[in-house]
Amino acid sequence: MKKWEKRILLGVGWGILLGTPHMCGSVAFAEGSFTETQTIDTLDTSSQRRHVNETAEEAYARFEESRIHAGHEIVAGSVWPLRQSFDDIDWGQVEEWSASAHELQDAFEWLRDLRFLRDPEPGRDTEPRRISWLYPDDGCFARAAMMRRKFVEWESDNSLPRSRGPQKVFVFGSLRVETNNSPSGMVRWWYHVAPIVRVGDEVLVVDPALSPAEPLTLTDWALRQSNSLGSLRFALCEPYAYDPGSSCLDPGEDSESRADAHQQTYLRREWSRQIRLGRDPERVLGEEPPWRDMEQAISRASQP
Repeated sequence: MKKWEKRILLGVGWGILLGTPHMCGSVAFAEGSFTETQTIDTLDTSSQRRHVNETAEEAYARFEESRIHAGHEIVAGSVWPLRQSFDDIDWGQVEEWSASAHELQDAFEWLRDLRFLRDPEPGRDTEPRRISWLYPDDGCFARAAMMRRKFVEWESDNSLPRSRGPQKVFVFGSLRVETNNSPSGMVRWWYHVAPIVRVGDEVLVVDPALSPAEPLTLTDWALRQSNSLGSLRFALCEPYAYDPGSSCLDPGEDSESRADAHQQTYLRREWSRQIRLGRDPERVLGEEPPWRDMEQAISRASQP
């Protein structure tokens, strides 16, 4: 079995594992009932969470108010005012990555599996942790910052031309993703952000929280969050852009200054989430992440 065939099977298998209908390009969204009260962390002024029936515009007003209350500046040229429709953005401005599609897949898998973080909770700080892929509710901004940093490290380790890391793509709207990594079976966002690269003519988004098998095409990435591309708004930003209140086109390195503290918060929440889901956090956050079983099954199936 060829490697690309394995990745297709892994993607389908992961969709089954997540209980999401986003498989083989199909998209289905059923509003259904929402039994879990999803609280918004008012102390986290970067939060991507969206209230039930809240629009992105209403969520941004809440975001802006929380930033002002916390004394966090919304800078000139910030991401939110620069959002545009999909067709109005020149996606040709996405920077070409300095390696092949095969090498991008290698970088993706390395980044997905890399355990380099420490949970600050006493008794859980002995084993390194991955980026918080299994807590999809919030924290995309911190995950994107961590990915950008690690892409730079991967380039250096593989003798590729050094860069500031990939650009970032923001999407805004009444976003909804079905996932078994939430007790309610879904998460709601008003925005989402991830690294974006171009390999040849293909624009790809690196987002293991949405797709642990491989990078997604830009359209696929967007449609995993909404069934209407036309209802969404996007912003293509420079690598250090962090959240909707940070500079999009001229962010400094300090834009990501809160990423480490944010990621520590989401590591704690990710651990608690696994317990609530009936999983063994030491196992799934350690040597046996959910995608490992699927990869091993595919490997066995490919043996002669």
